[in-house]
Amino acid sequence: IGLTGLPFDYDLRLLNSAGTQLAASENGSTTSESISYANAAAGTYYIYVFGYNQVFSGTQCYALSASATAVQTCGVPTSLAAGSITTSSASLSWAAVSGAVSYTLQWKLNRGSTWTTVSGLTGTSYALSGLAASTAYNFQVLTVCNGSSSAYASPITFTTSTPACGVPTNLAAGSITISSASLSWAAVSGAVSYTL
Repeated sequence: IGLTGLPFDYDLRLLNSAGTQLAASENGSTTSESISYANAAAGTYYIYVFGYNQVFSGTQCYALSASATAVQTCGVPTSLAAGSITTSSASLSWAAVSGAVSYTLQWKLNRGSTWTTVSGLTGTSYALSGLAASTAYNFQVLTVCNGSSSAYASPITFTTSTPACGVPTNLAAGSITISSASLSWAAVSGAVSYTL
């Protein structure tokens, strides 16, 4: 807000819709006045020009100018997804946000409370590895813009794959008699039991 070409000592105030003063410029004599008010919420504002010691002229004019610039907000990432899931890894992705400088990703065990944070991601995907099989995980992402950042997107849950159940090998029969035999096979990793 600018107030120029002053014939007398005029001052300037910015008020909100309730009449509360938000900012003021009170330079002396006929010096121009200006107000710069940042991060203003949407709404109605009033500009009040008043003379120092109630000075006023009904014939001599001044120039009052006002302008507003919209500030771009930092958008929250959307379309969070987990793909290419294996027993120990997953590819995490999200949609690009306009104006993003980078992204910050957090992940954790679904049953856990401590997040692991990965900052400074400039792309819209991240390869997560070293996970446990058959385990549920959460991840969330926020956007980092110039001078601000968004809230985290709502976390999503994904579950790593269950290892394939291997087929027994090295089947053999030993200690064979006319009425009995001892049957054996190699142990299979992850086996709970066997059916013969």
